[in-house]
Amino acid sequence: MSYFDRELLLDGFVNKEESAIKEALDSVDKAQLEKDIAQASGDVFKPFLCTDKPIHKPEQQLEAQDQDLLESLYHVVQGSKPEARRSLKLLKKMLKKYPDNPMIYNFISSAYQSLGQEKKYSYVVKKTCKKFPDYLFGKISLANYYIMQGQHEKVPEVFGHKLQLYMHHAETNGVPTFHQSEIQSFYTVMGRYYAKSQQIAYALKCYFLVEEAGICDHLKVLGGEILIAEFLILMQAGMGNLLTDEGLSDE
Repeated sequence: MSYFDRELLLDGFVNKEESAIKEALDSVDKAQLEKDIAQASGDVFKPFLCTDKPIHKPEQQLEAQDQDLLESLYHVVQGSKPEARRSLKLLKKMLKKYPDNPMIYNFISSAYQSLGQEKKYSYVVKKTCKKFPDYLFGKISLANYYIMQGQHEKVPEVFGHKLQLYMHHAETNGVPTFHQSEIQSFYTVMGRYYAKSQQIAYALKCYFLVEEAGICDHLKVLGGEILIAEFLILMQAGMGNLLTDEGLSDE
């Protein structure tokens, strides 16, 4: 079954504009979605709380001024090539001072990606996961890399087949709390994986979890991939009349 309004789905698929994609996703029957997920997998999507306050400490602590500098580079490393080059120089200097901080490695891989240096990007992403096997963001970067390479089937193995966020942290009493960035990054890549696997209900659930977390940097990309996956499923099911005026008629 489709959870979308048919006309809005087609509009979002054809226009690919952020507003059209969002309108299509806003049309999703969330009540039916939650019902279907509960019937299929029980409580696999366990409830959790979201915070914008730091929770987890990196393996190697940074001095206050270096921590501030690193955080200021978060968006810059993914910006223009001149910005990425300048950031890369700073990050390499920091790496000499903090050779066991996984976040620096992760930012370096993002800088290489922005510069289009695919071999170095691939090398650092894989090295980060090997050097820091418990670093969640390193796994997320590797999972994204495989998706971009058309190898989404490798994603479950990257995460040790732990496809829910709570599975990557020690058990806690009550409802667990995660940082916004963890929720956004983890469920964005998992949403992309589910979309590529044509598991639309799970992909949509991931989309709404990211949206609720309040950081929407990647929602357009994730939403667009879900719409494409949904449209392909409908086409495979023989609903080609979606592309015709007749298919959009209420009569």
